Amino acid sequence: MKIHIFLILALYLVTLSACSMRGKNETTSANHVRAYDHGEDFSEYDDVIEHKGPIDPLTDPVIVDEKMSPPVEDEKYGLYQVQENDTLMLISWKLYGDIHRWRELEKLNGEDLLQSSGQLHIGMNIRYKYPKEEFKIHVEGEPYLIVRGDTLKGISDKVYETTHYWGVLFHNNRHLIRDPNLIYAGFTIYYPSDPKQYQKRSLASGKASL
Repeated sequence: MKIHIFLILALYLVTLSACSMRGKNETTSANHVRAYDHGEDFSEYDDVIEHKGPIDPLTDPVIVDEKMSPPVEDEKYGLYQVQENDTLMLISWKLYGDIHRWRELEKLNGEDLLQSSGQLHIGMNIRYKYPKEEFKIHVEGEPYLIVRGDTLKGISDKVYETTHYWGVLFHNNRHLIRDPNLIYAGFTIYYPSDPKQYQKRSLASGKASL
């Protein structure tokens, strides 16, 4: 009799222990789900590829956030389209009024110039940094395009039929010419139609004798 009671009691304890373990596992499982489930809808990710190993950046697709805007060109830089007879020095003068900034253009466009064997081609885009202030000049007279071999005396002889007015050309183009013995082919200078009248006005305004 006592043996039967002992067996029944042992069976009851085993059953009670099993139920307790089952309840604990269900509680743990429920807590695990709740730790990650905050009521969010993840259905939009149903079509995302499930990776079963490390991601290979060369073969696996990359998910891009559409809200991220692509990189844009720095607003401090612009593009200049090469024109006929342009050189980096001439472009530098057009943009900045300073022929010596051509090296800056060369540095900014090194790769493109390398691909074109260092040559500028009409229509080619040259990247440049915007000047602090737009370069503007006031010109007077008729334009003359300097060609290889030109000098101010030679140009004076061409346009005035005398070398005497080379000083007029120099002073009328001081925005471009710093040294009267150094001028560059491809640049445009301007010559007054009446050099004598120009000289009189210059003297009246206190400028040096031309």
